[in-house]
Amino acid sequence: MSPHDRISTGPPPGAERQNGPPSRRLFEPLPGDYPGDFPGAPANPYPAAAPERPPDPLDLEPGGGRRWLRFLSVLPVPLMPILALVVAVGIVSYALSTQQISLNFAGGAPSNTQTDQRDNQITQRGPDERASRGAERSDGLLIAFRVASRTPGGFKATATIANQGPRPVDQWALAFQIPTASVTAVSGATAVRTGATPFLRGRTVIAPGERVRIVFTARGTAAKPSSCVLNGRPCALV
Repeated sequence: MSPHDRISTGPPPGAERQNGPPSRRLFEPLPGDYPGDFPGAPANPYPAAAPERPPDPLDLEPGGGRRWLRFLSVLPVPLMPILALVVAVGIVSYALSTQQISLNFAGGAPSNTQTDQRDNQITQRGPDERASRGAERSDGLLIAFRVASRTPGGFKATATIANQGPRPVDQWALAFQIPTASVTAVSGATAVRTGATPFLRGRTVIAPGERVRIVFTARGTAAKPSSCVLNGRPCALV
């Protein structure tokens, strides 16, 4: 060894070569160097894994309860009220259709008799209105109840409607109630309903100064009406 030679204290040349950057390829790979590069080339000994099976669509049938819950869990919160409304409408529609079917099998609902607006007012207000004595009405209609005769267990009475107004009354409707009696028959008007609260209709015109008399038979004790409504307003009793 020469005195001018310096002893190296670093790693051996082989170690630098091993830890340094990889050497550059001298030749680029050509087609066919790797399996599957061209038709007829040997197959890849390590085939790619098969793709995973896509998830099944949501099952909305009765058997897919868990998937239905999963579907509800991923819905945005603003859509939940809309979904609830759709379900409620469907339930109501089903209930109505079921009720309609049951009515059809039962023979249908009873047909309502045609009544005008004036008749509806009489029906709603008749039993609850107190009879008034001498009350003024804008149409000038007055009514008087009188006992014509008495029989064992009943009586016969009249109800007279007078028009004291300036205009004729084309149609009229009367409902009254006598607490101690029940009307069984009526003449001089059309009896829509008899009994404890009779409902009568008249189609004859009552001209100014004219009157109409109604005769009715009742069971029980004669008394003054406790309720009376004429053409939708409390009666003016005389």
